[in-house]
Amino acid sequence: DAVVRRFRDENMTDLNRRGYYKLSEVLVPMMRKSKLVKGLVRLFMTDPLVAYGRAYYGTGSKLGFIFAPVKNFWLNTFELLGGKHEFIRENGEVI
Repeated sequence: DAVVRRFRDENMTDLNRRGYYKLSEVLVPMMRKSKLVKGLVRLFMTDPLVAYGRAYYGTGSKLGFIFAPVKNFWLNTFELLGGKHEFIRENGEVI
């Protein structure tokens, strides 16, 4: 969703951006193979983050702010996964 990309681009540090891409490179192939994994990612990550992003940017219900703890969980998880070293994505981009 556009609000998630916008929030990512405006608010994420290099550290949690690295973790985001590391996790994505694992989760996306799993989501392509499993409807269960795709559904769990949607339930516990994407739907709450979209609702939060829409509230944050004023394009959706203010109730989306109830997902702030979910947003914080994922940003902290991405930061933990980000590690101390540069990450080279599959497309060659260095983060």
